[in-house]
Amino acid sequence: MMNGCYQAGFYPKVVQETQELPTVISLVSAGMGVALVPASMQYVFKNKVVYRDIQNNPFTTTMALAWKSDNLSPTVHAFIDLMKKSVIPLFNQHDWNDLF
Repeated sequence: MMNGCYQAGFYPKVVQETQELPTVISLVSAGMGVALVPASMQYVFKNKVVYRDIQNNPFTTTMALAWKSDNLSPTVHAFIDLMKKSVIPLFNQHDWNDLF
């Protein structure tokens, strides 16, 4: 995260840290500074916090889908199918079929 800030010419002064995103946004809403958060969090405290997209976003993250290998639950398989059809095509960087 800090490397992305430095590459953009921004040198933040970190005074508080937490891993809990709602806590981060709560601190921002209390006037305790600014934060970089995933776009999916932009509806938390939306009446008290201003969210802006970052242009030329240097920040990336890697995600993985995990499940117990011997889980034969129809719900688990339905979720995997949903991910294959709707989410994974958005991240069409890899040959995901090798994973399933």
